[in-house]
Amino acid sequence: MKRPVRRIIQTLMLIIALFLTSVSTSKTALALTTYDNSAIADHPGGLNIQDYFVKDSFSYVKDFPFTKNSAKVGGNGDVLILTDGEGDDVKGTLGALWGDQNNLNYININERQTISAWLYFGPDKSDELYNGHGMTLVLQNDNRKTQAIGMGLQGLGVYGYDKHKTSFFAGLATDRNPPTTDWILNTAIKNSMALEFDTQRSDVNGTPSDPANFTNGRTGYPITMSESLVLGTGSGTYSLNGYDTVNTASASAPAVFPDDTYLGASGTYGHIALTYPGIIDSYYKYPIRDGDNASQWKGYEEAPSIFHINSAKAQLINDYDENGDSILWHHITFEWIPHDYDDKATIKYSYNDKKVSGEENLNTTDRDFKRIDKEIIVNPDIFNAGADGKVLWGFTGANGHTNEVNSKLVVFESIPAMVTGQAEATIKNLDTGKTVTEQDKYVPHGSNLELNYRVEFVRGRENWQDIVGKIDLPEHVTYTKDGETTAVIEYENGSIETVNSAFDYFPNPLSAPIQEPLGNLNGNPNSYANVKIYGTAINETDTNITVDEQPAVFTGSNAIASTNTPEFIIGNKKSWNLNLAGGGEINLPFEQESELSLPTTLSYTQGHPIQADDQFTYQIAITGQDKTYSLTSSVDQDGKLNLPLKEIIGDEFWKIFQEGTKQVVTITARDGDLIKSNPITFTINVIANRLLNLEVSDNLEFETITSYSEDDILNRVSDYDVIVNSLRNPWTLSVAASDLVNSNGGVFDGDLTYIDENREQTIGDEVVDIFSDINSYEENKAVNISDGWNENSGILLRQYERNQGGQYRGLLTWQVGDYMKNL
Repeated sequence: MKRPVRRIIQTLMLIIALFLTSVSTSKTALALTTYDNSAIADHPGGLNIQDYFVKDSFSYVKDFPFTKNSAKVGGNGDVLILTDGEGDDVKGTLGALWGDQNNLNYININERQTISAWLYFGPDKSDELYNGHGMTLVLQNDNRKTQAIGMGLQGLGVYGYDKHKTSFFAGLATDRNPPTTDWILNTAIKNSMALEFDTQRSDVNGTPSDPANFTNGRTGYPITMSESLVLGTGSGTYSLNGYDTVNTASASAPAVFPDDTYLGASGTYGHIALTYPGIIDSYYKYPIRDGDNASQWKGYEEAPSIFHINSAKAQLINDYDENGDSILWHHITFEWIPHDYDDKATIKYSYNDKKVSGEENLNTTDRDFKRIDKEIIVNPDIFNAGADGKVLWGFTGANGHTNEVNSKLVVFESIPAMVTGQAEATIKNLDTGKTVTEQDKYVPHGSNLELNYRVEFVRGRENWQDIVGKIDLPEHVTYTKDGETTAVIEYENGSIETVNSAFDYFPNPLSAPIQEPLGNLNGNPNSYANVKIYGTAINETDTNITVDEQPAVFTGSNAIASTNTPEFIIGNKKSWNLNLAGGGEINLPFEQESELSLPTTLSYTQGHPIQADDQFTYQIAITGQDKTYSLTSSVDQDGKLNLPLKEIIGDEFWKIFQEGTKQVVTITARDGDLIKSNPITFTINVIANRLLNLEVSDNLEFETITSYSEDDILNRVSDYDVIVNSLRNPWTLSVAASDLVNSNGGVFDGDLTYIDENREQTIGDEVVDIFSDINSYEENKAVNISDGWNENSGILLRQYERNQGGQYRGLLTWQVGDYMKNL
């Protein structure tokens, strides 16, 4: 009788042992992978962040299993390691690091703020589990402050926990309890916005990569497990892994969300989206579809998904650029921009906007190393922030539980606690005055170039300190100016420093220390500096040369900024010459309204033709004038161009070309390849433009009569000349007369009168027009009005009644003025 009992006991013990083996969830934790360590060893230069961030323990929430903060700082104090391997159980690893407000590392939503950083997600291993789950950039005003955390795994450390509890009896599922939306919300980071970089799709509509897997009762991946060892009863909690479940047909976004908001998100290698983790409207319970995959979530009819704002598919893995070079680190520039015209704000971000070298990435179409730029209008009321606008910010990240899962790493370039700086590189052709652009990249051989790197403090809570530029110089340029190696730093306040003045060549890359801090705080005088490097473009080949972009990185102790020179093309050296014909002597009337045109003709030697779209720059110098003038224009098919000198000089023209002067004008021409012509000379004689004056005899005498005379008309007895001199000036002659009065004060009873063959006009105290000449003479013309007078015409004296004896005197007033048609 004892043997059967022994066999039963042995059988029970065997069942219990097997049962214990099947539900074990613990395993050995692994640290950073080989890929992770390689990325850290070769990471971009970053800020030392140890004094500006806080790693805190997570606040306690009942039945919330994600309690360990795995975040740490690595590298040389400049690499944030959010997650470190797969962890010691199925929860993976979870990390969060928050800005330290005591060191001013907060976001002020009332002001423009910028965060720029490098992100690492790891390589593609043909299984997204190795990349799961992702990281988020979070702005939050949770009451828990730096102890705030959300769910790990698909929750990325910011979303609420979709705790699905399944009870078992004798190894079989007996009861299932899904979470309420309130429960999920209670375990999320409140009053928050998150920019998620989701590396693993969590969609109950697809083949699950990391399912709860209830096919055989309690197998699968329980997050927590409790059971009775004797009876095989207990319970497990699971995530249904459905926060990215996509549905655009029936689940429309609530009104609290901006435009372009949809349930779930997709992407073969991940996606980027903005979310509101701390509001209940973000969580939507989506019906699990019927079919084969339904067994993966057996017994549950709904799985929570999340509304995503402006989602974009992204390559959240190691990548390759257009040259096939490996991309381990992905740059993100994030800006918070409050509106000054309403109560909203714009979140603007650029992903993959540059390479580690600093070279800008312009690829917005190809899948590999694709740049993503987004602008999203949001409502800052989400934060429930105070009047000072201060909210916390930081990164959260979560790994899956797969062996060799990639860690999530961050390197910072700028943070609000320190400085936002920027750099911009331009290339200017000093010979033409043109700056290289995307539309105009051409510079001729021999062009004198200025490479300008503008390094500027944008905003911050301290000045930008200890900046050193590492500048990769473009090729095919000899870096000299006036035969000397020259690079200078020009500050906003006008001070200048020389860079590497002792060298007769430039090392490449060039180190350019900016000795003065940049910023406008504490009375600092310089908010920007220009690093200027001079050189000459050289191309003595037979074809044009394309010069690639070259990066420059300006690293300070509290901010890093980078830029790159634009691509440009150096034209090959030409063998022909440019001839300019023209010149001579020109008489220029002073202040004439018509233009002064100088005829010129251009031609090339060796029979090289002038093309219709060729542009030539004419340099014009005037003897005795410090200033030179220029005009860039095409010419006609014969190379001819009349230079409108008056138009070129503008308002200063007649101040230079004064009446009676002789001006020598020297002209040279230069084509688009900087081939310069011979000079030609014009001599400009400035003559009077127009003339109008009047010559009149001093005295006019009339015949003597007795007091008994009854003559009506008294004739002139003296010669009297009225001469008008004019040049390019039609004119009208007018006259007025005073009363004729004798020595006793008696007034002559009569009037002066003007008589010609057409009319008689009385001349009184009001001016009357007596003669006009509408002609404009190109040479000085003298017209003597009195030449045509006789005893019956001209100025005569009409007597009305007999007059007292005596000599009568009066005054004639002559006027000549511009001819008016209405007179």
